[in-house]
Amino acid sequence: MKIFQKRAVNAKSKRYVVEYSSFHHGFTKDKAALYSTQAKNSDVKGGRLKTGVGLADFRPGGSSVYVLDFQTPLQEIHRVPVVVNENAGELFFYTDACGALCVYDNTAQGFKKIGSFGGIGRFIAAVNETYQTRFFFATEKGLYEYGTDGTLKRKTTKNSPSGCFFKNRLFLAEPPYTLAFSTPSNFEDFADSVDDGGRIQLPSSDGKIVLLQEFKDCVYIFREHGIWRLNASGNASEFAVKRLPYRGEKIVADSIAVCGESIFYVAGKALYAFDGEKIRRVCEHLEVDVDLNKPCSHASGGGRYFFRYTDSQGEKKMVVVDGDGENGYFSLSTDGLAGGPSEVFAMLNGQLFLVEDGGFLSGDNRYEFPVRNLDFGISGRKTLRTLKVTGRGAVTVTVRTEGRGKSFDLDLSDGEATVRFDLYGKIFSLDVTLHRDSHVDKISVEIETLRGGTNDD
Repeated sequence: MKIFQKRAVNAKSKRYVVEYSSFHHGFTKDKAALYSTQAKNSDVKGGRLKTGVGLADFRPGGSSVYVLDFQTPLQEIHRVPVVVNENAGELFFYTDACGALCVYDNTAQGFKKIGSFGGIGRFIAAVNETYQTRFFFATEKGLYEYGTDGTLKRKTTKNSPSGCFFKNRLFLAEPPYTLAFSTPSNFEDFADSVDDGGRIQLPSSDGKIVLLQEFKDCVYIFREHGIWRLNASGNASEFAVKRLPYRGEKIVADSIAVCGESIFYVAGKALYAFDGEKIRRVCEHLEVDVDLNKPCSHASGGGRYFFRYTDSQGEKKMVVVDGDGENGYFSLSTDGLAGGPSEVFAMLNGQLFLVEDGGFLSGDNRYEFPVRNLDFGISGRKTLRTLKVTGRGAVTVTVRTEGRGKSFDLDLSDGEATVRFDLYGKIFSLDVTLHRDSHVDKISVEIETLRGGTNDD
């Protein structure tokens, strides 16, 4: 915030121009910034206020907008390169919260249900010694494989709701406390052996295993109340597992995702980023109150982490966090979320959409940046004469004080717009609502105060 004194209109008043040149989510001590603790669908990366992510029509293969045949929320969605009869192709599929596997059929231009796991399936792509990729799903009903013949087959029957591929081995969680690993390149052999397959039994103190994640040349074992690291290079006899310091609350399994140089997750009502050594809380202004009895899902794409959930009041919500953890905001609500690393998909009212910058918002969602308890750095009572917005696109600005308020729509096609408010009060609120594909670089206000100490209540 910069304050410039202007030439007074008369001897009884003083005039100031107060300038805000950056925007911030959550409280900040930066005097040049306007901050909001209740922003929605608005991005402030780099200090510029702009519209957040929205929805874009998904048209696979140039077809018409695709409507899903199945209404259950998305859990995972993947595009995987494949080679069929020496021709390069793509396996495009999704799984839903009830365990259905649906694969895209290019000829029919639609998803075809292949089968069901009877519960959530975690996708694992494993490359064997002849460089062939095999597609597995770790589930509570066992390990399934989607084969080259287009069928889904169960390979093991043990409960293994999470897994990963690392150093030519398949790793599976066997709740509550066991980690199983296969013989190198033999992904169905978990028999105990000195140097090949086997199992590691973890102590019960940190709760059950909720997810396995390959990250930075190790396998990380996320548990309800802790994180363990497995160094799994070399022979099985050389494996080493280590408990990492953890003092947080219960980890939400369906929130864990790699984004950039960190693994993001939710514990309690907070967001965290883990770099392989240290855990730090990110976006402290975001309280993520998850109803653990309702499906939730995550995605990572375009350098951002996404988490969709239902809160304790039954409201569907989504948070978007930059990969560095420095910026995050609440975004539009959807019925499902999945994807990565380059594309993020959302499901809404049975239709599949892309989530991207410049997209549209559904229903009553708006790009909102409300600012409360503004005194503009000037104590006592004052008159807000004018407000100027510098940026591009269009915005709606609303100012209120002491039960009175005014609202104006501003066209920023010339780079700036000024509007007159003439509102008298002590503490003000400012609501900035951006229109689609708009941004704000700066907001400045002209304030008038009376001389002689008559500004105080």
